[in-house]
Amino acid sequence: MYHNKRFQLEPQYPLLALHHEQIKQCTNAGFLTASKHTFAKTVEHLANLDPDVLQNLAIRLKNGEKVTPQTDAEKLCFSVIHDVDIIAHHIAGSNTSKKYSHNEIWSLIAYRGAPNWFITFTPGDISHPISLYYALTKQKILISVPIKDECRKLLIQNPVAGVRFFHFAVNLFLQHILGVNSDHLGVYGKTGSSYGTIEQ
Repeated sequence: MYHNKRFQLEPQYPLLALHHEQIKQCTNAGFLTASKHTFAKTVEHLANLDPDVLQNLAIRLKNGEKVTPQTDAEKLCFSVIHDVDIIAHHIAGSNTSKKYSHNEIWSLIAYRGAPNWFITFTPGDISHPISLYYALTKQKILISVPIKDECRKLLIQNPVAGVRFFHFAVNLFLQHILGVNSDHLGVYGKTGSSYGTIEQ
């Protein structure tokens, strides 16, 4: 982070930064897909797609119906959906990226066995001095912690500070409590593997 926090304090900054990151990821995924040998087939599928069949499938899927493609037009629509999913899996926060995350977790369980621990970790940023230090616009160390309402207001005005603190706290937890990427054992012994995800 930079000394000048004016971008962090801009109310629209988190939304714009997220959209910019997603556009960048989507563009990169599009270039990766275009460079594959199957891209010509993807273009052909898009050109031959029947919009009415796609609309009908979308409505049925939205209603929770289990849809198995029967006709060639439906199979073509599912092929296009699969091609779009390949691009969407590179975009953070997309449904496809969550689906791939679930697959990674199940693969890790299949490889390493069932996990011994499920840890839900929620660092409290409202009253933590490091979080408040990140949120302050003046570069000074806090001698006295402000009252809770002031702390909440500081973190609402600067959500980047909350994210920075969360990242800092999670890395400390992984390194010192679990012993991940550390030269010492964790509190629970040697960590064979770990997988972390953020609820969205």
